[in-house]
Amino acid sequence: MVRFLLYACDFDVEGLCTGFGHGHYKQTRPELIRQAVDAYGQVVANLRKHRPDYPSHERLAGLIKDGHNGDPHKVGAGMDSEASAWIIKAAHYRSSPLSA
Repeated sequence: MVRFLLYACDFDVEGLCTGFGHGHYKQTRPELIRQAVDAYGQVVANLRKHRPDYPSHERLAGLIKDGHNGDPHKVGAGMDSEASAWIIKAAHYRSSPLSA
């Protein structure tokens, strides 16, 4: 996450979504993303001395979306989350003629 944030100026960051990963099969951990983004917020002014196009701490913090907490082997109806809704919204935006 730290390495990604150091290159955030090279990406069009649309969301920072949690999900289950290796070793985290019981709960998503959005606080880990928040901690990294908060640390980024402490150094973004210095990063902007080298490249002014780094996104703001506020923008990145607003893009943190939590995934579904529950059985990681279940999919489908009833498994929606803030993160899945955000991904769908971003995909619809990207595929709309107005975004071209």
